Amino acid sequence: MKTKTYPAWVEKYHTKGTSVKQIRNNYYLYSVTSHYSREKGYPVSEQRYIGKITEEGLIEPDKITFTPGVDKLMLLKDAFDLGSVSEKDKAEIHMIPILMIGTKAYTGHLSRKKIAVLRKYFNYEDGVIQS
Repeated sequence: MKTKTYPAWVEKYHTKGTSVKQIRNNYYLYSVTSHYSREKGYPVSEQRYIGKITEEGLIEPDKITFTPGVDKLMLLKDAFDLGSVSEKDKAEIHMIPILMIGTKAYTGHLSRKKIAVLRKYFNYEDGVIQS
């Protein structure tokens, strides 16, 4: 089977668990997983759009999508170890609702104080906590 080759700047993002789709001269990155469907009797592929690949880098979409049963809506205290967070700071952030998609945790709109505390203990930028 012949595999499609992409430019080096595209291949850099084409890692295990992802696929690249080319539409005309544009490249798009998707995460790919599969699971066995009892109803259909065969494995079903699930793809999630990650972003557009350009020579300058990966452009993530403005909106994220939520996949029930895969992604999780939870509280910060249930997703991260807050053992190293001071009690005062823990009281400020432990009840923040987050959306876990893969290894990223997305927050909604937060006060400047909560953002400052998150940045103190986590890799937090633009509403995303990277774990």
